[in-house]
Amino acid sequence: MVIGPLTTFRRFAPDAADVGRWPSAVLHACREHVLAERERWALWIPIGFGAGVGIYFALFVEPSIWIAAMIGIAGVACATGSVRSTHAGLSATLAAFAAISLGFSYAKLRTEWVAAPVLSHKVGPAGLSGRVESVQAHGKGVRVVLGGVESQRLRSEAPARVRISIRAANDVLVPGNWIHLTAILMPPPGPAAPGGYDFGRAAFFDRIGGVGFAYGKATSIAPLRGDTFGESVSTSIAQLRWRMTERVQAALPGSTGGIASALITGDRGSISDEDEAALRDAGLAHVLAIAGLHMALVGLGLFWIVRAVLAAVPVIALNHPIKKWAAIAALGGASFYLIISGAATPATRAYIMLATMLTAILMDRPALSMRSVALAALIILLLRPESLIEPGFKT
Repeated sequence: MVIGPLTTFRRFAPDAADVGRWPSAVLHACREHVLAERERWALWIPIGFGAGVGIYFALFVEPSIWIAAMIGIAGVACATGSVRSTHAGLSATLAAFAAISLGFSYAKLRTEWVAAPVLSHKVGPAGLSGRVESVQAHGKGVRVVLGGVESQRLRSEAPARVRISIRAANDVLVPGNWIHLTAILMPPPGPAAPGGYDFGRAAFFDRIGGVGFAYGKATSIAPLRGDTFGESVSTSIAQLRWRMTERVQAALPGSTGGIASALITGDRGSISDEDEAALRDAGLAHVLAIAGLHMALVGLGLFWIVRAVLAAVPVIALNHPIKKWAAIAALGGASFYLIISGAATPATRAYIMLATMLTAILMDRPALSMRSVALAALIILLLRPESLIEPGFKT
């Protein structure tokens, strides 16, 4: 006998009397599964927070700050109710609403915090003065980001930062120097294709309000104002990265040095188009982006080397916690690597997970991988909520 679809349905179909009990049975099963996962509820916090951030960026209109504030207050109230509630189901529901609400409000707060003037039309040629924040090789020239921009042409509408390509590079293009140049500025470009990477949005959150190119060479000028503490720290890091990149490319000229500097300082500007195309065709272009592989090689490699060296000395190995010493060395090395690499989203995520594991070793606790993933996701969303919709957040 051939069993057809109708016969199969009749065999497994429930009785008409059971249909009315389906909703309650489904709710009961969901409740049991949720309660069974109670010890892992904390892992869902970044998911809820990220959902709130995603809702904000999915809106077609920009919500007002007052609406975001009200939603944030409601989120705080839900979080308070979740902590005080003795009912497990109610506590989980309130916590979920709290995470989503706070994620939405935090994304709006981040947008308001970084908001800066953005050019709406082409401007120039115009004289610009500013402090060099970063320098990166780009084609046959360099690309610099200027902060503290001042211009007689722009006046009060001057962007907080601009990114300018300069063909005539010279010795004044060093992070921390104040320079003057003549350039044409344009608004940051949008996506190259519908649904593609939005350069304008990324520039907005980097407070870059204009991009363009310069005429001739830049000239050094006296500082227009003093640096704040934060600017001094960021300038020192930028100068260190720039000097390391220069040393690497001096020892390894050409595209080889570009690949080496990309793996060390994150500067990919000196890689030739041919080599980059070859890596992309071979499926190895992702290796140039500093992420988990690189952080693991540095951190865990240093951990293994230090522990192996210390274990070779019996007096030290038998009387001291060499595993913790190795963890401290690995944590320091990984922290330094994160700083000189530019602290991109994938590198930051990998560093947080590695630091969580090493900290667990120092505290004689097991390193729970899923908790480190959740912690990394939450910290990244707190630092850069806009990274949720960028490719680096997923890698």
